[in-house]
Amino acid sequence: MKKINLRLLINLWAVFCLCLFVSCHNEEGTSQEGLPGYWYGTYDNQVYSLLFSKDGTGQITCHTYSNGQWDREVSFLQYTLSGNLLTVKSTESEIWTFIIGISGNSMSLTDGDFIAMLTRYNGSEKKINDLKQEYEDNLEDSLPNDNEVEDSWG
Repeated sequence: MKKINLRLLINLWAVFCLCLFVSCHNEEGTSQEGLPGYWYGTYDNQVYSLLFSKDGTGQITCHTYSNGQWDREVSFLQYTLSGNLLTVKSTESEIWTFIIGISGNSMSLTDGDFIAMLTRYNGSEKKINDLKQEYEDNLEDSLPNDNEVEDSWG
């Protein structure tokens, strides 16, 4: 459990530092050329992949781990980028507006309540599958082994 808390603390600190770096580095806004492409991020039991096309369309794929299996949900979207404001409209007519910062292969999105960190990648399913496997491996690491259970019962 301490290992998971330490990882969480390190990840939160890295997100904080990157947000500060991106916000200071990118005061003029994000260029339209920097956004198109494939991006991924993880949050709890979910792996996200996003595609932003140059024509202002895209898609988001959410892979959610539950009951020992991965479920996949795909939504199509339209987006506009003005300075560092990204507005996204889903096919379900939901609209979100984010402050965006891109530095190299890292992107931060925030709406004031939520911060997401995304990483650019080549769009391959292998990367998404690797992230899913890493999540499952971390689940196994957090489960007590037989010796720990026996020790706790005396």
